[in-house]
Amino acid sequence: MHLDSETTFAGFIVRCFLLSDVLQELRTYYYHRQHLIEQIAKYTHKMQKSLRLMSVSLDVAIRDITGKSGLAIIDAILSGNRDPHYLAPLVDIRMKKSKEEIADSLQGWWRDELLFELSASMDFYRLYEKALQECDKVIERSSLEFAPDSTLLESVTEKPNRSKKKVSENAPNKIKYC
Repeated sequence: MHLDSETTFAGFIVRCFLLSDVLQELRTYYYHRQHLIEQIAKYTHKMQKSLRLMSVSLDVAIRDITGKSGLAIIDAILSGNRDPHYLAPLVDIRMKKSKEEIADSLQGWWRDELLFELSASMDFYRLYEKALQECDKVIERSSLEFAPDSTLLESVTEKPNRSKKKVSENAPNKIKYC
């Protein structure tokens, strides 16, 4: 039973806040998005754990194993290329560590059960990453559908007034009065 902004609790009428349909829709997307992000983090951690149990410290060598370089190395490992000197050049050229340091961190002992866990975790990671991208598209479409057109255009077209005078970080913002 749904009462318009009032509900009963132990025989008393209590006022409550009901979200509009638009806000409920956006909140549902947001909570689903948060769940997807949590799952991505969970499977990223599982990939790191599988690599660490094989004495491969990829996360130390390149920091982010879900970046371009990290995913390329994991894909190569899963396709059977486990030579550290083959894997090290897969790292982006902007990496600060040398190829030799990266190759040293990619030496490990390869266990079938951990490679299976790494492969399964990678599959779930990609599944949730794709679902997150789809969710973001739906949220964007929904936000554009319900957002007033004038506020979107004004926020895009307004340019900040640049002054040559350097303003202190602690200076108060100037407020214009009409």
